[in-house]
Amino acid sequence: MVAVLCAALALLDPRLLASGENIWLKPVRFAFAFTVHLLTLAWIANLTGRDEVRDDLFKWGVRLHIIIAVIEFACIALQAGRGVPSHFNLSTAFDRLVFTIMGLGTAGLMLGFLLMIGGLLRRPGNAFAAACAVAGIAFAILGGLVGVIMVMPDASQAALLKAGQQLSMVGNHAVGEPSQMKVPFFGWDRIVGDWRVPHFIGLHGMQVFPLLAWLHSSRHGKASLRPLGIAVAGYALLFAWSTWLTVNARSIFSPDLDNLAVVALSAGVLAWGFQSSRAGNWQRI
Repeated sequence: MVAVLCAALALLDPRLLASGENIWLKPVRFAFAFTVHLLTLAWIANLTGRDEVRDDLFKWGVRLHIIIAVIEFACIALQAGRGVPSHFNLSTAFDRLVFTIMGLGTAGLMLGFLLMIGGLLRRPGNAFAAACAVAGIAFAILGGLVGVIMVMPDASQAALLKAGQQLSMVGNHAVGEPSQMKVPFFGWDRIVGDWRVPHFIGLHGMQVFPLLAWLHSSRHGKASLRPLGIAVAGYALLFAWSTWLTVNARSIFSPDLDNLAVVALSAGVLAWGFQSSRAGNWQRI
């Protein structure tokens, strides 16, 4: 409902940010993202057989994420209503306060992830599903750390800060000169490196690996960890490659032969992991 409301505001409110993006598009994206994230946590709890009473670490990790999601979205929507950027914005004392709250929220999300992993390791329940969930959360932590890189000053900003200048915006999505070629809705740069790509890939390990566990849910017995290991290798290659491209100011959407080859290889290995999980290779773990 919140995403629909923000989408309606985007249609009714013509104000644009300096980037040319409607002020309500980011709240729409984050409303969808937080909804998917919280539903995924409920899905993981179901797949791994969490106990509401005994699984206190996992429970408190989830509660922390719910609280932070509400606060983070409120900050983003508030700044949209004011017609200013929510991220990287240090223009005024109030903007700095909002961005600081969001930064503390990121730290809280990392803590919540660690609590969930602790709960899954302490009481695995469905062992294969728990292993898949831990793998997905581990990738989400890596994706979150990429988000930290985004808020650090780039080379030109660092030089200005060192010279004593006060900047209204610190941090950047792009590595290289941003282009006008964007991925629709997401806003990722299709020409130069964009930190949001590895950030997205890392965070959505949260959906990829529970899906692997779900595909096993209709089978009997316990699964070998081999399919999970293969899938992790493929996804890790994709995450590492997207990060390397970004550092080198290259886009994962580039038609360069090396990029196409590595993306195809990582997708193939990931698919192999999923396929081997469906082939019925079962043994006790």
